[in-house]
Amino acid sequence: MCDPSATPLSRTTSYIADNNYPEGIVHSGCCACVFESSAASATIAINVIDMKLYDEASDCNQTLFVETNGIVTTYNCSHNNNFTLTTLITVVNTATVTLKNDVNSVGRGRLWVKATGTVCDTNREDMNLIKLENS
Repeated sequence: MCDPSATPLSRTTSYIADNNYPEGIVHSGCCACVFESSAASATIAINVIDMKLYDEASDCNQTLFVETNGIVTTYNCSHNNNFTLTTLITVVNTATVTLKNDVNSVGRGRLWVKATGTVCDTNREDMNLIKLENS
């Protein structure tokens, strides 16, 4: 899911998943992806195609955070979707998606996210995805 080089990708739709998908998530700690649109009026829909966050004795050791405009929404194992396309949030201009993976959960859980940008002007500007890695 994370790219330490912070490589920007430009397209209307972007997909992110762990490099080991569909097997268990291989990194520990946190990693984040920033979705931004160069058009101020654009919306970005953050959808989950597949989310199976690991649950060990109801502890939910993996957490997904979606942040926009300083407001953070938290998703945990109670939000697992079993391949049912689920819209988590639709935002204007920028969203940061962060996966926190407890060190004891490495190799477990999976996540596949789709972000779609909708531009309301005639320039058809694309959405940028910047993959970041945190620890």
